[in-house]
Amino acid sequence: MRKNKYLAAALAVCMMLTACQGGIGQQIAEKGGALLGQGGENKPETLPESKEYVSENGLYSVTMLEGFQQDEMTIQTNFSMMGLDSTEDGPNLSCVALGGAKTGVPGKQGGLNSLEEYGDHVSEMLQSDNKITFNWETKEDLAMDGMTRGLAWEGDVSFSSSKGKAYSIYGETEGGYYALIVMGASSDVEDAKKVMSIKELENAVTLGTKDFLFAMTAVLDSVNGGSAFQTAKMAEDSGIDAGQIATGAKNSLSGSWGVEDKASLEETKEWLLTEGHNLDAMELLSQEYGISTEVSREELEEKTNGDDNQNSLLAAYDARAAFGEAGIKAWDLSRVGTIMGFGYAAGYCTYEEALDGMLEAAQIAKESFGSWDEFNKSYLLGYAYWSEESLEDPESSASERASIIKELEAQANGPFSVDWSMELKKDW
Repeated sequence: MRKNKYLAAALAVCMMLTACQGGIGQQIAEKGGALLGQGGENKPETLPESKEYVSENGLYSVTMLEGFQQDEMTIQTNFSMMGLDSTEDGPNLSCVALGGAKTGVPGKQGGLNSLEEYGDHVSEMLQSDNKITFNWETKEDLAMDGMTRGLAWEGDVSFSSSKGKAYSIYGETEGGYYALIVMGASSDVEDAKKVMSIKELENAVTLGTKDFLFAMTAVLDSVNGGSAFQTAKMAEDSGIDAGQIATGAKNSLSGSWGVEDKASLEETKEWLLTEGHNLDAMELLSQEYGISTEVSREELEEKTNGDDNQNSLLAAYDARAAFGEAGIKAWDLSRVGTIMGFGYAAGYCTYEEALDGMLEAAQIAKESFGSWDEFNKSYLLGYAYWSEESLEDPESSASERASIIKELEAQANGPFSVDWSMELKKDW
């Protein structure tokens, strides 16, 4: 059964981006040249009627020739991937569609700036470490119903020893990106071009509780190039062996957190929710250094001049001045999502348990802060405290985090476009 070959390709890229790569490229290679079909000798004398294939999560629909078996998976929240494999009597083609919210493009937590960038990113995903190679010879604008902009790319594609033609269309709406790629013999591709289209379904791109939860980890996901949590979920949904993802997650938890099992994962989560570095920061200020709220920042700078803890103290001071005892709590709460995501990928907790933990953190965040702007400021000050760096130092990793947040906040459809005041609901 020719299932999940495209899903494996996308997963390989996400695995690479989250430093869990390996093995998937070989799995794809073993599937051989079937990806491109075997030529047009079995092409029916008459063109089959077109058919609408609707994504299972209702994000979009694809119009393509009849005679395909549809396989699909949700890659990330509000973003899915549909593989159309030709049946025995169907066209000798392979098709794949990807689309959904601009905030959910896999491997691009930081977002994309244009439809052209989306097209390039889709090609990179499907090329899967060069197992598939596209050579796009022509690129032109394309009018697409329901899209604010459309593109059409045409060229050659090769897979191992097989070669064929490829044609792809890309569409953009206010909130989403969509793509449909068809590969096969030249004559079959020409037939598909006459009918193929993709459209966003009404009310498809809506942002809900999961989007809020994943926004809380968006900065680190941008640093890593993707979400280990959602990569693991993609592997589970596609039925692909996730052994290497689990190994990478276990190593991350063990090396960075001392988490070795479900019990220590739960213990660490509770520490982040109730104490975390925020408690350390507040005690460092008030108990170890005796810095009351009456002490000015200038006095603190003078008092701690030459002190190794100065950067951490100033960050804690600024956080307390802005958010009271909540201080750098956003730094702790954001990492609840990180460890629960790795915990799920490692097999220490279920998907539902991981989301439950993230929901706890989100509810505390909403009680502690009034907006994404406040949450992100607390997060940055927490990072500065933890890293012992100054946000004012342009060469520091703290300054780099600040730049990432600024970029994410500027994106009209970025992770922080999720309504802070939304009601959080457990919908999993």
